[in-house]
Amino acid sequence: MPKFVIFDVETTADHTYMADYRIIDPKPSPYLRDAARRITAAACLAVEINAQGVLEIGRLDAWSWGSVGGEAGVVERLCRFMEQHADHGAVSWSGLAHDQPIATMAAMRHGITLPQQLRLHHRKPSADDQLRGIKVPRYALGPHYDLALAMKGKSGHYCHLAEVLLNLGIPAAMLRHKLWYQNPHTAADWTFLEGHVAQDCVFTGMALASWLAAQGLAKVNPRIAIGQLAAMYAKAGRSQGLVSNRFHKLSVRMLTV
Repeated sequence: MPKFVIFDVETTADHTYMADYRIIDPKPSPYLRDAARRITAAACLAVEINAQGVLEIGRLDAWSWGSVGGEAGVVERLCRFMEQHADHGAVSWSGLAHDQPIATMAAMRHGITLPQQLRLHHRKPSADDQLRGIKVPRYALGPHYDLALAMKGKSGHYCHLAEVLLNLGIPAAMLRHKLWYQNPHTAADWTFLEGHVAQDCVFTGMALASWLAAQGLAKVNPRIAIGQLAAMYAKAGRSQGLVSNRFHKLSVRMLTV
């Protein structure tokens, strides 16, 4: 059975680090460098697809500075979750370019051992490599599947997750604020941020189920899988009010034959 841990992180800028780095390189950069980012929250969602093509939803956990005390606690729990699901491949949206290097630097900063899914593994040259005269050892991250990279293929064009979800029938009203969250100041703000990052894992799960079906890699019914994930999130206690109601309505629509 295909097994996956879908993960996502939220970050903020470390302005002290940025000021120190400008002593070395005073030239302004239009981008926030990965080394200047600090992980404020993270979430993991475990899913499996059984032999009958039914999506089996496991744990959904989220952590933030507000609940575990700081970046080290967030990263430690993210890594331990993946270790507890060592037979699951990691799945992200643009994670190889964003979440992976940021999580790696955070682990280095706090002396945390990364789980197998996020480590760099030595890979012996294949027979094809040897035929082409390639003798240099190859390295690969994994198992970490970046859905955004997989969908890009050789086209050179990346899709935003919101574009894919809208294409799958997710209402625009549910996606309007997907890229936004308020700066946490209170316990309620941190809880909101945990719900936000958990929601991104659910959205990525919807895209994953649909992509696996399109690629012929699993006999999952995307519509039913989306409905199951929406129902789970609506009941998970990480969303409230209008957001929860929208996920409930989505689940009813997707699960109604």
